[in-house]
Amino acid sequence: MIIGHKMQDTSLDTWDEIINDGSFGEMTLRVRNLIEDNPGKTVKELLKLADGWGNDRNKIAPKVTVLAEHGVIVRPSKRKCTVTGRRVFTHEMAPKSWREHRARLMKGKRPVKLVKNRIETESSKNKNVIHTTIEWTDGSVSCTCNSLYHRPSDILCHHAKGMVLAISGRLPGQPNWKAMYEELEVKYMKLQKDVNDFREMYDK
Repeated sequence: MIIGHKMQDTSLDTWDEIINDGSFGEMTLRVRNLIEDNPGKTVKELLKLADGWGNDRNKIAPKVTVLAEHGVIVRPSKRKCTVTGRRVFTHEMAPKSWREHRARLMKGKRPVKLVKNRIETESSKNKNVIHTTIEWTDGSVSCTCNSLYHRPSDILCHHAKGMVLAISGRLPGQPNWKAMYEELEVKYMKLQKDVNDFREMYDK
């Protein structure tokens, strides 16, 4: 059965924002409630807790994916599922700071998606721990390793640094190697064109 959903008393909680935003359907919101009330569960375990949803994981799995892609939930670890016996992801709500930032981005808007890029990496110390790093549509980056919301100029964890490097080709306080490469490539192409033009003139 579905355990009753407990509302949080916070002005920046995203629950009302999600409902008013219209980005998610009723079933997705029900899955969201199920995860909040039962953190750390696998998809099959969530399905077992749900009342009247049957045994079809496809009733929940796509909704879980949508919530993850929108930065509403995260998959913090992998473990053996008590239902299937397979090693799979567990699910829980994204850090409060993420949800607060998501609410800020949605103020006065009706966006379809607020997460531009998202990566999941295994912890080097514990393969069962999964770090999620996302780039929001405003250019800021967040990582679950410290649960904090950072701007690119204030990145501390190497997961977030990796995301910024992949996005912009540079790290805070370092040269923009990507831009420098692109500039050199343009100069090289121009030089190559000049050489070809000279050869054509010489051949004549």
